[in-house]
Amino acid sequence: MARRYGWQSDLGAALDPIADKLLLATVFITLAYLKLVPLWLMAAAVIRDFVIVLGALSFRHWIGPLDVRPSAVSKINTVCQIALILAVVGGEKLTLQPAWVITVLGAVTFVTVVVSGIDYVLTYGRRALAS
Repeated sequence: MARRYGWQSDLGAALDPIADKLLLATVFITLAYLKLVPLWLMAAAVIRDFVIVLGALSFRHWIGPLDVRPSAVSKINTVCQIALILAVVGGEKLTLQPAWVITVLGAVTFVTVVVSGIDYVLTYGRRALAS
């Protein structure tokens, strides 16, 4: 809505992705605590987001303003994470799908977590070296 109605601000641009990452991390931690997702999957998702936020803050502190654009693989990762969360919660309460669906979504989510994390590190590492 901010983009659509011109309500964008520098503060909002910085806080929005952090809030998204915090929300997803909190849900993954909660699901791992409840033993609904494996600990290693939660750790991968949380560590990826921690590395991205720490890298962005470091870049901004030592190099300067950072124009962050989510890559296609990062957007796919977000969709996979949300789909997995919905499937796990839905499967726990409503038994909407067979268990293999959650296994496949978990595997795809893990792959996209790793690939998108590496993509962020390489992309912004190159930008840092070029500055």
